[in-house]
Amino acid sequence: MDIKLIKTRAKQELIKNKEGLIRVVLIDGFILLIPGFFTANDYTTIISLIVTLAFLTVPHGLVVSGLKFINGQGEEVDESDSMVGLKRWRELLPTYVLNVLYVLLYTLIPVIAMIIVYTMSGGFLTSNNMISMGLLGVAAVVLGIYVAFRLLLTPYLLEDYGMKKSEAINASRELMRGHVFDYVKLVLSFLPFIIIQALITYGLTYVLMLGLPAFVVEIIVSVVSLIIGVYTYLPLLTVSTAVFYKELAYRAYH
Repeated sequence: MDIKLIKTRAKQELIKNKEGLIRVVLIDGFILLIPGFFTANDYTTIISLIVTLAFLTVPHGLVVSGLKFINGQGEEVDESDSMVGLKRWRELLPTYVLNVLYVLLYTLIPVIAMIIVYTMSGGFLTSNNMISMGLLGVAAVVLGIYVAFRLLLTPYLLEDYGMKKSEAINASRELMRGHVFDYVKLVLSFLPFIIIQALITYGLTYVLMLGLPAFVVEIIVSVVSLIIGVYTYLPLLTVSTAVFYKELAYRAYH
């Protein structure tokens, strides 16, 4: 797939109402930051899991907004789209939960291998075991990303074609067959912005940790990181992903 062409089309569509999409991305981004702030102890971890589940469908607002742009309705995107995932929570949740479970299931494979290596070593880590566990840890991350990208189009198919649960998941896996690396290239095309975002937040964290509590630093850094992303690359990535989806769907269903 021509990544440059996908981004060019996304930029052209984004001209219609970039401000509207910025507001949607910003609102959804703030909502999705909330679960991460409940990490202090066991009780807040449980609350974090509950809040994560409650907000799991929030990204659907980005899906709806992206589809509006590529379907010639970009001018209609506004703050109300950011709430679509919450308004349709009961309808959307089963599919989003299945998506997450698929990713976790495949990620568990190398994790289980790590546990076996650790057990066979009698609970002691030698240099060889540490290397093996490190490689398995990397494999878990890579496999998780790969499976997540295979399922990337699930909510688009759910929204665009009315598919449900496993039907949308299976369709996404088929559409993304042979195109995972194409999407990786699309994401990597935003790498300069991502690196700048990371460097700024890292430097801000270092400075703020000198005089503020860790919890306050986490909130400030998370908000700043989100704002940087929203005003640099996230709106374009949102529409580019929708264009990416539409190209694959058009080839398969038309």
